[in-house]
Amino acid sequence: MASVNEESALHRGAPVEFALRAIAQLFGHCLTPRDSLSLWAEQVRTGTWWADDALYCLRQLLAHPPGQLGERIREATGGTFVLSSWRPPSPAGYRDEDCLAWLAEVVPRLQRLFDEGIAGRGEDAAEESIEWAGSAEEAEREVLAGVPFWATDVRSTADDASGEWGPGAWRVRVSYRLPYR
Repeated sequence: MASVNEESALHRGAPVEFALRAIAQLFGHCLTPRDSLSLWAEQVRTGTWWADDALYCLRQLLAHPPGQLGERIREATGGTFVLSSWRPPSPAGYRDEDCLAWLAEVVPRLQRLFDEGIAGRGEDAAEESIEWAGSAEEAEREVLAGVPFWATDVRSTADDASGEWGPGAWRVRVSYRLPYR
C-alpha cells in the first residue's frame, strides 16, 4: 500500500487522470448536486489530503483542458454524470465548453467547502517510535517518509535505543504542524 505522500505524488503527477477519477467519484453515479457536495464534505473531513489533491488537479484541468473533455468525463463516469442536474446538457451531449463552464462554477464551490472544512483544524503532531536501522539518519529517514507531505515545521531526532530494544534500535521522535494547506 502506498503512503499518502506517494499516492499524492501520483495524483499530482497525472492531474487530468486524477481529476477525471475525482469527477467520477464525486459527480457520477446519478448523484444529485446535494449528494455530491455532501460526499465532498465527507472527503474533506476524512481524506483532507485526497480533497487537496482533487482541488489541485481540477484547477490544472481547468487551466489546461485536454481535448474531448466532455467525452472523457462521460467515459470516466460511465455515462452517468450529474452535470445535467447542475445545468442542462446541450442537445449534442456534454460539449467541452459545457464541461469547462460547469467546472468553472463547481471548483470554486469545492474550494470554499474545503476552506470551511479545514478552518481551525491545524494541529501540532508528535510521534515517537522504535525503528531498527543501521544509523540514526536511516531511522529518521524511515519515519520522515511517513509524515504527510503538507506538514510544516518538521523536526526529528533519533537516539540510540539498543540498550532497551537490542542492536540497531533507535528511538525516533518527530514533530510537525498540519495546516492542511
